[in-house]
Amino acid sequence: MKFPLVKFEINKTLDKEVCLNFIDAKINGYDFGKERIISEHPELKGIRGKKKSEMKKKIFQYVDSYYKIHEKEIKNSLKKTKKVWEKIEKKYFQELQKIFGNLQFYRPRIIMVYLSIFKCGVLCKDGKSFQIWYKTANKEPAEVKRHMAHEILHLYYYAYLKKHGYKTLLKDWNHAEIFNMIILNLPQFKNLTSKEEFGYPIHRRRFKKFKKLWQKTQKIDQYLSFLKLEYRVGLTKREKKKKIK
Repeated sequence: MKFPLVKFEINKTLDKEVCLNFIDAKINGYDFGKERIISEHPELKGIRGKKKSEMKKKIFQYVDSYYKIHEKEIKNSLKKTKKVWEKIEKKYFQELQKIFGNLQFYRPRIIMVYLSIFKCGVLCKDGKSFQIWYKTANKEPAEVKRHMAHEILHLYYYAYLKKHGYKTLLKDWNHAEIFNMIILNLPQFKNLTSKEEFGYPIHRRRFKKFKKLWQKTQKIDQYLSFLKLEYRVGLTKREKKKKIK
């Protein structure tokens, strides 16, 4: 079976858009802008909360300047990132096949990986591309493998949900992240990435419950069916609470 071609590129335009969209973002109490952008680029701290037009101008200037100054470093990182991933790429897709079955349901033939000067790690809405922080390959090569495995698993998970009509779960980012924690912490995946998948703190409390569900089912369709059923039960409970109030 032919697996998708994973291509690595630099995308300065996307970086500008990501910074503009996320620098003020706070998600579930997590200061995304501070932790993923300002932590590495304190020069941008002063533009938070400003008018969009002012932020756009300063962000675009900053990104252009940063890319120019660090051009050689970014290009070298691109080569290193690609090299690290290629060591596990074939085996990763083979293991993914054991989870989802035939992988042909995922239509894109090319998965684009864009190096980013920010730590946002954005999964693009096109369903076939994502970002990875450009310094990762130099600082921690194992994190390249974990991050790549994480995002590509997302791409396949969402594509599978869409193909099989799990419309409600398609909108649930929380379960997508929990599923990643379950799968990427299986021995066969940890052996490939050499790292544990910790996930987000807000999901760890629910992780054990869904891990047990996966251990019980061991099949993607059974797991998702139980998940869908629980979703319905949860909705019913919330509806009852509203009526009581």
